[in-house]
Amino acid sequence: MLEEYYQTDHCTGVSLQISRNNDLRVTACAVSRKKNQLEIHKKVTGLYSIKQLPEFLPAKSIVSLNLNGKGVLHKRTEKFEKLTPEIFRGLLPNSEPADFYMQHFTSGAYAYISMIRKSDADKWLAEFKSIGMEIIMLSLGPFPVYSIMKQLNVYGGDFLFDGHEIVRDEADDWTGYSYREDSRSPYPLKADLEALDESLLVPYAAAFQVVLENRLLPVKAQVSVVDAALVQLTEKNKWKLYGLILLGFFFIVLSLNAWVFSKLFRENNELEATTLSSQQNTADLNDMEGQIKKKEVLLKQFGWDQDLNKALMIDRLASVLPSDVTLDEVSVNPVDPVESRKLKRLQFRDRNIQVIGTSSGILSVNEWVARLKVMSWVKNCTVQSFTIDPEKQTGQFTLTIQF
Repeated sequence: MLEEYYQTDHCTGVSLQISRNNDLRVTACAVSRKKNQLEIHKKVTGLYSIKQLPEFLPAKSIVSLNLNGKGVLHKRTEKFEKLTPEIFRGLLPNSEPADFYMQHFTSGAYAYISMIRKSDADKWLAEFKSIGMEIIMLSLGPFPVYSIMKQLNVYGGDFLFDGHEIVRDEADDWTGYSYREDSRSPYPLKADLEALDESLLVPYAAAFQVVLENRLLPVKAQVSVVDAALVQLTEKNKWKLYGLILLGFFFIVLSLNAWVFSKLFRENNELEATTLSSQQNTADLNDMEGQIKKKEVLLKQFGWDQDLNKALMIDRLASVLPSDVTLDEVSVNPVDPVESRKLKRLQFRDRNIQVIGTSSGILSVNEWVARLKVMSWVKNCTVQSFTIDPEKQTGQFTLTIQF
C-alpha cells in the first residue's frame, strides 16, 4: 500500500553519446513526480564533458545514466527467457560474460542484448562519483525509450530520432535497430503536451524509468553497485516515510491529549464547584458510611451471613440423613477456638456448618457426605473426626460443611 511512496519522486536522466574518436555529447533531463503527474524541471543539451554538469544540475543529484556509442554493443536475437553463458558466447564468441555489464530488452519476437565492458562503464561511473552525483540506474542504447512510446506523438512505422533508427511492425514492436549519426525525426517530438528536443528523449526515458520504477519493468543493465544504490535509496525513503507517519501519529495523539485535558480540566472545575457547595453533606455521608462499615464488621464478627435461610439449610441436611445416623449438635458459623485465642476475641468460621452426631459405622457417615455434596449450595463437606465408643458400640463423628 505504501510502496508507491518509497520510490524516489525525482531523478535526472543523463545520456552520454560517445563517438568513434572519443568525443562526448552530454544531454540531461530532470524529471519529478507528484502523485500521477510528471514534470520536466531541467533540459540540458550541447555539453561535451561530464564536468560541465554541476553548472546546470544541483549538487548530489540522483542520476539515471544512459550510455551509447563507442564501447556499447547491441545484438538482436530470437526471443529467449534468460540470458545464459551459452547464448552470450553465441552472440560474442571468445568473450566471457563476467567481463561485461549486460542489458536484456525484449519486444515482440526479438530480444536485444546490449553490453559494455565493465572497465569502460566503471570509468564513467567513477567520473560521476567525482562530481558528487549518485548513479542509481544504468541503461544502454535507446531501449529505455520503449517505456515512454505511448507519451510520444509517434504513430506506426519506423521511428527516427537523434541518430537512432528503430524499425517497428504493425503491433508497434521493435523489429530492428541501427544508429546513423545524421538520422533525425521528420517532425518535432512531444512527450504528452510538452515539446521535447529529440536528443532529450533518451535521458527523459532514463529518468522516467526511475520515478515510475514500481509501475513498469525498467530496461537497465545489471550492475550490482548501481542496483544496490537504488535499493539503499528506496530503503532510505521508506524509513523517512515511516518517520513522518510516526511523527504524524504522535502529533495526533498529542492533539487528542490536549483536547481531552482541556475538556477534563473544564469538567473538573465544574465538579469542584459542585463539590464545594455540597461539602458539608459529603462529610456527613462519609461519617455515615464509616458507621455502616463498622457495623458491617461487627455483624461479620458475630457470623451474619446476609439473608441466607440457615433453618432451611439445616432442614435439607436432615432430609438426606441415613436412618442409622443421629445428630447430636448442629452449629452454624461455629466459634473458631484457634483464631479466637490468637486474636483474643471471638472469631467465627464464616459460612460453615459443624455437625456432631453418632452412627453405627463410618459407611453411613460417608453415604451422608456423598448425598450432601450433590446439593448445589454445598461447596465442600468433610469428616473431621470419627471415633468408636467401645461400650456403646457406636461411633461419634464431627462433620464440617462449607456453603
